[in-house]
Amino acid sequence: MTDTNRPPLWREMMNAYCEATDSVARETDTIGVGNAAEIRAVRDWLVPEEAPPLGPAGKERMALRALLTAEINRAERGE
Repeated sequence: MTDTNRPPLWREMMNAYCEATDSVARETDTIGVGNAAEIRAVRDWLVPEEAPPLGPAGKERMALRALLTAEINRAERGE
């Protein structure tokens, strides 16, 4: 099911990458910063920050958001 009220994920990722890398000096830094921005765009598109529902679905949602946030941090550190 597609939500036509928001931009497509690929466009959100592209915009995030471009915005994040506009002021990065070195190419290696650009890739990590850009990838972190793309992962953040995916995270916020799939699992927006809001009060999670109670029960197992809420825990899964929080775990997915935490996993994506950890990957953002790794990309920003170049790991």
